[in-house]
Amino acid sequence: MAISSSKMRWVQLALGLIVMMAISSPQYVWTLFTVRRQRQ
Repeated sequence: MAISSSKMRWVQLALGLIVMMAISSPQYVWTLFTVRRQRQ
């Protein structure tokens, strides 16, 4: 399966962001979601 290097970079970037969000404090993420919901 041949994937172009530029596409592979985007895949790695997306995976990296997902991993960072999973590792980051759930409390911080939760406050972001609750603040957005309260504004609506």
